[in-house]
Amino acid sequence: MKTFLDDVPVADAGQSLATALDAIRPHCEDRLIIEVLADGSPVPDADLDNPPATEPYAQELRLKTARASAIIGESLLQAADAIDAVNARQEVAAEHLGAGNIEDAMHELRGALDMWGQIRSLIALVLDLPGSPIDAEGMHGAIAELSGILTQLRDALSTQDWPSVSDIVVYDLPPLGEQWREQLRAVARVAADA
Repeated sequence: MKTFLDDVPVADAGQSLATALDAIRPHCEDRLIIEVLADGSPVPDADLDNPPATEPYAQELRLKTARASAIIGESLLQAADAIDAVNARQEVAAEHLGAGNIEDAMHELRGALDMWGQIRSLIALVLDLPGSPIDAEGMHGAIAELSGILTQLRDALSTQDWPSVSDIVVYDLPPLGEQWREQLRAVARVAADA
């Protein structure tokens, strides 16, 4: 099987997907694999997670990489931008709460909570990457603070304590969102410079 990493042939890549992946790992260093094509078609995630023993896996295997820091930086900037959308949903929820439109407020809050969950998941993923530019100790503290406030919000929602829900949405979450956005943008700049 002919194996290429960023259009450069890889010697001794073997005939299976597993041997090819093992052969290219030493060549990746600070890069992440962003695309794997077998005979021009994307390799299924299931095959990447658990490579089949098929030999040859394909006639030609092409892997494309990108600088890990570039991907991390872009992902963190997207997460920072997503916080603007979270804040907007929270503001709309607060307006609905103030007007007594509980159902509409709940819809907006569910969307905001989902987005916060996605942002937290991204940060956890970036923290686990080798050479992550994120200050793990500082970020774990920020995640714990966010988790605490979101837990308070969920508790208030479950007991239908609307004044507490309103206070959390109006007073607690906006400054936390600002802090997260600035922190993510700062880390993205560090990643871009790496």
